[in-house]
Amino acid sequence: MKRRGYTLVEVLVVVGIIAIIVAIIFPVFATVRENGRMAKCISNLHQWGTAIQMYRDDWGGIDPEPGRRFSSLYEIGLPPVSEQFRFIEAYGLSSPGVRYCPSARLVGPDSRASYEALYLADVSLSAELLDAFEKRGGEMPMLACWQHNSEPEVSRNPTWAVLRVLILRLNQKVEVRQMPQQTGSSWTW
Repeated sequence: MKRRGYTLVEVLVVVGIIAIIVAIIFPVFATVRENGRMAKCISNLHQWGTAIQMYRDDWGGIDPEPGRRFSSLYEIGLPPVSEQFRFIEAYGLSSPGVRYCPSARLVGPDSRASYEALYLADVSLSAELLDAFEKRGGEMPMLACWQHNSEPEVSRNPTWAVLRVLILRLNQKVEVRQMPQQTGSSWTW
């Protein structure tokens, strides 16, 4: 007698095997995709570092060295927060692909955390910043992005949990750091 098709058991076994393979591979794809987003974020931070350095060169900024005291942030030649939009337009950072972290979650219309919202050289904090520049010099952090942690993982973990943070320093180095969830002041980075 000739069989014309597959039995129900054979079909269910094949479907079960495919489901198991998909369940094993799916988390790997999510990790690879997030690593790709993190690589794009690192590239964006490099572009921001280049733009900040170009601004500093244009405005005669002095490279800070540890132990050197400055009287104002303008001596270092950093773009002030009040001039951010002009700085962004003038130095080619207005593209959404460069302006926003690719891992930022979209909460409302165009409300993702942009890099300029993470800019650390706020003139209103100038006394604290000048002290930090005196201690850190070119290793001073300028931008930080902590969008590369899954939301359920962050909310479920206790306060001692470790997060991935990308840090752009004044000397244009981008660093990926594993940090405790509650680190306090950003100047300790």
